[in-house]
Amino acid sequence: MWLFGLKLFFLNSNSMILFFLIEYHNMTMFLMTNILIFLLSMLLFIGTSKMFTTYAWKEDNKTLEILWTIFPAYWLIMLAVPSLGNLYRMDLSKCEYDVLFKAIGNQWYWSYEYNMSGLGNLGKFELGGIESDVFNNKGEFSLLKDYSMLNNFQVKKVNLEEVVSSSFSNINYDGGVSFVSYMEDVSSLEVGDYRLLEVDNRVVCPGLMDVRVNITSFDVIHSWTLPSMSVKVDAVPGRLNCATFKTLGYGVFYGQCSEMCGAKHSFMPICLEAIPFNWFRLWIKEFQVGL
Repeated sequence: MWLFGLKLFFLNSNSMILFFLIEYHNMTMFLMTNILIFLLSMLLFIGTSKMFTTYAWKEDNKTLEILWTIFPAYWLIMLAVPSLGNLYRMDLSKCEYDVLFKAIGNQWYWSYEYNMSGLGNLGKFELGGIESDVFNNKGEFSLLKDYSMLNNFQVKKVNLEEVVSSSFSNINYDGGVSFVSYMEDVSSLEVGDYRLLEVDNRVVCPGLMDVRVNITSFDVIHSWTLPSMSVKVDAVPGRLNCATFKTLGYGVFYGQCSEMCGAKHSFMPICLEAIPFNWFRLWIKEFQVGL
């Protein structure tokens, strides 16, 4: 157990994509270790036995050739199948999202912009088992009884024209939210804060929901990276890249710019806070009031 104190392993996965990638890495290392042990054992056995002198100059052995063709092909298939599954999940995660925001790299800080049009479509819902009506970005209607079912629109789906009465009250957000995020000075850190990772304005998103971030740059190439989410996307001037993630819970997640962008490259951290959706709505409204 003392090895875990040395932090020799991966970060705790906070997204399903990273979880599957870590599992694939562990499986790959297990297979490669077994192959290495097998090959070294065979070399040691053949080199120290009389079989070496018997078969050293043998030119034709069809059985051996079939075996050393089938077994490598089998191991390659074992590696390829889960790898294709991971690629499919990573590509599928970019198709749908519930909340959208934009990250813009600058020398040497990040600025963020929230698009409220998608958020308004989510409408009203309550915690604690209270029935509530929710619309997603496709215009589908769902009667929910639990917050955890927010992304499951198969519970009870009807057409909008069939809705006679409901508790739906669309939230009308005027405009968007934008702010800049600078690294906190060391002198302003409190006990428990992380040096070179804390910021004055955290980027906030709802946890347990699909969040899409569009990433670009104002000046030079940056990279918006959250290791615990398996997110690393280059911010390129004049180009809009995107990433989609879904946190497995609530909390604060840290990252840094991962592309050399100048003298203060090490001083533009990323700090993302995942909170419940109703708190996120309050944060948006309070932020707009503060503006």
